[in-house]
Amino acid sequence: MDGNEVEAALRLLGEIRELPVDDPVRMRVQRAVDGLVKDAQRQRRANRRRQTAAGDRAGHRHGGHRCARSSRGPTGRRGHDGRRWPDPPGPYVLHLSRSVS
Repeated sequence: MDGNEVEAALRLLGEIRELPVDDPVRMRVQRAVDGLVKDAQRQRRANRRRQTAAGDRAGHRHGGHRCARSSRGPTGRRGHDGRRWPDPPGPYVLHLSRSVS
């Protein structure tokens, strides 16, 4: 596809967008566009998995891609001053912020 064809397609999509939501033509085009969006989501997800796997293979266990995104963070963390931070509690620890009477 050249630039002119892309511009024509975008212009046509703009016209289709102005159609009523329940118009059969708009619904048909929307299903096709939904397929393109789903393909893009799958591609991004596959790229993220490849990056995570590459980081795991490279030995980035603590502080790497996967640990940085976890809710509890990596264990054995150290602050800027070199002191060790306490490890986060396990998943089944109950913390009460106020006393129960």
